Amino acid sequence: MKKLKGPDLKMPDLKMPDFVTDLYYDLRDRRLLAPIALALVAIVAVPILLGGDREEVQVVPPSAGLAPPAKASKLTVVEATPGLRDYHTRLGDRSPTDPFKQRYTSLPGSAQVQSVETTTSGESGGASSDGAVTESTTTPPEGSSGGSGGSDGGTADDEAGGGSAQNYEFVIDAQISRIEKTADGEEKVTKTEERHGVPILAQLPGKKTSVATLLGANAEKQRLVFLVSHDVRAVIGEFGCITRGAEVCEILEVRVGAQLEYLYEPSGVRYAIKVTNARIVPAGSHKGASSSRAAFIGLGNQPLP
Repeated sequence: MKKLKGPDLKMPDLKMPDFVTDLYYDLRDRRLLAPIALALVAIVAVPILLGGDREEVQVVPPSAGLAPPAKASKLTVVEATPGLRDYHTRLGDRSPTDPFKQRYTSLPGSAQVQSVETTTSGESGGASSDGAVTESTTTPPEGSSGGSGGSDGGTADDEAGGGSAQNYEFVIDAQISRIEKTADGEEKVTKTEERHGVPILAQLPGKKTSVATLLGANAEKQRLVFLVSHDVRAVIGEFGCITRGAEVCEILEVRVGAQLEYLYEPSGVRYAIKVTNARIVPAGSHKGASSSRAAFIGLGNQPLP
């Protein structure tokens, strides 16, 4: 008997996608296959385990015959008394007034008006400022404890302070030398002068030829502060620069006793300025200007070392 031959059947080549294969080998190399398998098992098993332990809650319908608790709250009914809130009863002893009518136009006859001139002073270290303030006070009638006490206190203050405040100014003493070149090309001191009581904002050596202006003092560092003129092209000496300009220091600080030389460009002359003393003195006790108040902070009435 002849067998019939049909077409040859071949098993298809089953091949996993490349990304699945790469993921499998990557997890295997990193040893993450076991943790991922455990995580998948836990995701499936946990809901099943938790869902089987549910307990049915029985709802008991309320009974109609339940008695109320022994200690139940009770409402107390109080009789209203409108008389307590009746404004005629509460305000019966008062008379109505017109709110648009000015009532207080003058002081009572027993009151007296007295003008007192007081002088206040504010001090910060060695600097101070003063100002006269005129106050209008009302003296109550005799027998008032508050008025008599304030009057006695004011009299005692006036007797103790003398009715005035002392003002102070910060000044310095400086030695200024003029250094010029002679015909032989040598430098020579042609003029030396002593300045006493130089106030704040004074220009040295003078207003016409100004090389440095006294601004004040740094009490914390114990240094004097000067503003250097724009006509100065060089500063020679030991100093600290606070603000530096394009060519030279514009604001500098120097200790008492140190000498600085300033090259004044318009004339080519050098000026040597040495501060020999710095102190705080009563206002008006020197020939300086009165604009030097409140320029030195922190030393009180002591001289600057």
